[in-house]
Amino acid sequence: MDKYTKPTFCGLPTAAELRSELANSQGSDVRAQIALLFDENTFVETGAFTKRGYSDFINTEKSNEFEGVITGYGAIDGKLVFAFAEDASRMGGAIDDRHAKKITELYNLALSNGAPVIGIFNSNGTDIFQGTTALAAYGRIMSAVTRASGVIPQISFVTGKCIGTSAAIASMFDIVVKA
Repeated sequence: MDKYTKPTFCGLPTAAELRSELANSQGSDVRAQIALLFDENTFVETGAFTKRGYSDFINTEKSNEFEGVITGYGAIDGKLVFAFAEDASRMGGAIDDRHAKKITELYNLALSNGAPVIGIFNSNGTDIFQGTTALAAYGRIMSAVTRASGVIPQISFVTGKCIGTSAAIASMFDIVVKA
């Protein structure tokens, strides 16, 4: 290897490759929805480079796509608000272990800042290839919503499919809006 060859780390993408992939997905409808929710130029995405865990179970052309939920925070009328939006265009928005991790980490930030959470629900349910891991993921999200109940305001917007346990989670919020 000469000094001009870029090293690879076990086939993992470089930061520049990840940024490029993410930039290509910036035009998604879900990104537009979440951007409209916040004051202009205040939304900060968390966990933006999280990839699907789907490739752990089966290899498809979509094995290497970004997680099916967008999480972050920003200002609404100048006040701090945290939000997540499920992206049905990525693996049907199916909930898996990493999906749940992004949401629960968002809740931890919201609780530590005493700020509300808005959830935009549009999911085909769970990733069946994750089996009981997916069920545990649902449990972690439900636990986070329960811990926040009565502590911070929670608003859910159901903008698409909200199947099974996702419907139960959405109904646990203080206010539920079906769009």
